[in-house]
Order: sequence, then structure tokens, then C-alpha cells
Amino acid sequence: MNRRAKISIIIGSIVFVATCMIVVIADIELYFSSILGICFLLYSELVFFGGFVLVEYLGDKSSQIMTRVGVGISVGIYAIIVFLSSLIYINFLDSYPRVFLIFQIILLVMTAGITLVMANASRTVKEKDMEVLQVDLRIQEFVNRLALIKESFDKKTDIDKLIDEIQYSDKSVTVDADKELNEAILNLEDIVKAEEVDISKFNKQIKEIHFLITKRKLQVRNLKQGNI
Repeated sequence: MNRRAKISIIIGSIVFVATCMIVVIADIELYFSSILGICFLLYSELVFFGGFVLVEYLGDKSSQIMTRVGVGISVGIYAIIVFLSSLIYINFLDSYPRVFLIFQIILLVMTAGITLVMANASRTVKEKDMEVLQVDLRIQEFVNRLALIKESFDKKTDIDKLIDEIQYSDKSVTVDADKELNEAILNLEDIVKAEEVDISKFNKQIKEIHFLITKRKLQVRNLKQGNI
């Protein structure tokens, strides 16, 4: 639990206790409507400050922006509406408790639905961002390994072409060709490390890597078209 969540719990506890004390001191006439209104008033405070804690919890596992905007605002608005409607209802004398309860249930169901949808969307965005980050790191690793090979061998132009092709390729998704590329670059490293470099093997491996880069581009394009 982070610092913001702890502060929200502390402030929420203070507000909750203060509200209970105000209700006692105000000596409100207790009717069914006033009791019902007070219960939902206190409930709205728990939801409001609990919403901050929920946002902090979900924020670690999902997109921060979508969680705060989608979940945080939804729960906050819901709590405020419950608070205001409860405050108004307290002043009615046993008036339409069923209508009040139905209103609160509908409000709860709508908010729960919106919150679940936004929380799921937020998590999906975070997973997508993490996948893109992993692909970006993998592509950068390929580039770095090829750059090391270039420094230890004469045919720099051929390797520069491979580096440019990989570096500026689509980094949004992982495809099967990524694993093949990793193995192909590993084979090229082994060829260059030999005491006498076999030029024919070297050129063949360069062509293989070029082919796999092209294959990767096609797989990425097909995967994206399939997701449209």
C-alpha cells in the first residue's frame, strides 16, 4: 500500500468519525427515512475514500491515466451523487423509501458496470504497453549485437543495412520470426568469432537475416490486419 492510499484511509476515517459525531450532536429525529439517509450518507463517504485506495491498487497493475480517469472519476461521481441524494432524503419523513432504494440500486449497478469496463480496458492498455516495451527492448538487443559484429568484421556495409532494416521495423507486436531472428544473429556471431571467417557462410547468414527481417514485417502486417 503506497503513501497516497494510506493518506486516503486516514482522511476517510477522520471524515467518517466526524460525520458520526455530527449526526449524534445534531440530535436528528429518527424516522425510517432519516436512518436510511444517514446509512447511505456514511456509505458514500466510505465509497469516496475507498475509491482512492482502489485507484492506487489498480494503478500498479494497469494504465495509470485510464484508471484515474475511468475508475476514479466514475467512483467519485457515484459517491457524490449518493451523498447529496442521502442528504436530501434525510429531511423527508418516511417518504418513498422503495423509490430511494431502487434509485440507489440502479445507481450502484450502473457505476459498477462502468468501473469494471474501465478497469478491464485500463489493464488491457497496460498489457499492450508492456508488450510494446518488451518488443522494443528485443529489437534494440538485435541492433546492439549486430553493431558489435560490425565492429569486429570488415563487411560493415552489409551489417549496416541489416541494422537499419531492424531498427526501423514495427515494434508494436511479437511474432514468430523474432525467435528465428535471434537464432540467426546468434549463428552470425558464431561465424564471426571463428579464427578464420568463412565468407560464404557469412554472406549466406546475412541473406538469412535479411530474409527473416522481411518475414517479420509480413507477419506483423498480417497480425495487425487480422486484429482490425
